[in-house]
Amino acid sequence: MEFESEKVIGAIEQTGYVLEYYISEQLRSNGWQVINSRYYIDDLKGIEREIDIMAYKATVYDHIAYYTVLIISCKKATKGFWTFLTRRRPENDPNTEHFVINNYTTDKRLSYMLNSMQEYIKSSLIKDPDVKKLFQIERLPFAFQQINSESYKTEDDKRIYDSIITTIKALEYEKENRSRPIIDGINNFFYNFNLLSIFDGDFLEVFFNNKGQKNVTNVSEIKYINRHIVSKKEAFYKVHFITKAAFLPQVEIYSKLHSKNCEVYPELINQFYKNIFADPKRANIYWNDFCKEIKWRFNYSLVHELGYKSKEPADTFSYDYTDDILKIHFDGYYDIDDPDFLERVNAEKELTTETAKILKKLFRYEKAFCFDNDYLPF
Repeated sequence: MEFESEKVIGAIEQTGYVLEYYISEQLRSNGWQVINSRYYIDDLKGIEREIDIMAYKATVYDHIAYYTVLIISCKKATKGFWTFLTRRRPENDPNTEHFVINNYTTDKRLSYMLNSMQEYIKSSLIKDPDVKKLFQIERLPFAFQQINSESYKTEDDKRIYDSIITTIKALEYEKENRSRPIIDGINNFFYNFNLLSIFDGDFLEVFFNNKGQKNVTNVSEIKYINRHIVSKKEAFYKVHFITKAAFLPQVEIYSKLHSKNCEVYPELINQFYKNIFADPKRANIYWNDFCKEIKWRFNYSLVHELGYKSKEPADTFSYDYTDDILKIHFDGYYDIDDPDFLERVNAEKELTTETAKILKKLFRYEKAFCFDNDYLPF
């Protein structure tokens, strides 16, 4: 078989595969794990589609694996500019979300804190001046076009739009299919997803000022934010458009983002436990687990250690927290006629020792507690 190597190489260089290889190698050299040609299921057509690159860094801290994930589309145009029409970002616009973070976790504590500590997350991340650049947006694209670099005719926006929607759909597929496997003893995971569109070519920005005047500049990166609907759910997404030439310094910033993620999000776990019983929403996340663990031990101690016989053993537990003391209320044992009943319950060593262990394990609570039976069953 005869062939001309130069023509084969020339044909390959017209595709986006050379760009994919370059981006993958840059990521690997910066410590990222890389998956090429990751497949996902299109939510509309139910068919398999491909995302060019998925890269991630992972760090385990306190039995949680923290992942920073880059979902990347790679595109090339031999005779075209990608042109973004932008306007100044409005300072106060209730219809636009400017600080977009896509996180997902299997951990119940983090899930609660991600919703309740958004301002803390934002202020903590942008303390790093380089990471702050990933979220700084002064101008927002409101449209985009590919323009032929020879004829200067607009072609269409299909390839640009495809790079947006494929990364978004891949993100949602990954979130919906994050199971809870046990990997090296770890069964809780946190994912910070970032969407990137890498272009082997040039970007132009056409900025419209408040008088409608237009200014054209060459840019190396631009951030796109908009609402999109995937699987019948509407949400804001951010896609970071980056030229091939500008990719290396940007991936170095994303490496810093991973380091910052590993500071900010583990700290949310610490914040979750601070004065936990003063916030029933936090405490209730694990209260049922506490009840399941304490129920057998409690009834066993009262029957076998203290010798109480009752037709109504304890079945449910509740609590209140005042003056830095956790009161654990129990039902049952209404037929016990002993003026020293509560005193004996709270003095039972094995019960109090086991209770302290469970409180520490589930709530990191090491302060005073006591049992009380002023529970009202009606």
